[in-house]
Amino acid sequence: MMMMMMMLMMMMMMMMMMMMMMMMRMMNLKYIAIIIVVGVIVVVVVVVVVVVVVVVVVVVVVVVVAAAVVVVVVVVVVLAIRVAVN
Repeated sequence: MMMMMMMLMMMMMMMMMMMMMMMMRMMNLKYIAIIIVVGVIVVVVVVVVVVVVVVVVVVVVVVVVAAAVVVVVVVVVVLAIRVAVN
């Protein structure tokens, strides 16, 4: 999943770069500056969004794992108590 996301990101970046190069050839410096600024902002936003998504996924996974561990511990404790009682 992570690898896929990273690959997609890389592809997007490459595409953006290519587009920028093409634009640069066609337009004057003023437009180039604007395009670069916009591009940087877009890239930053996308990166932030991806990071947030990844963090959320990690948190969810950690919570699920923690829940599973707690359940296992509780079961083991209950079994131990039963054995001790018996």
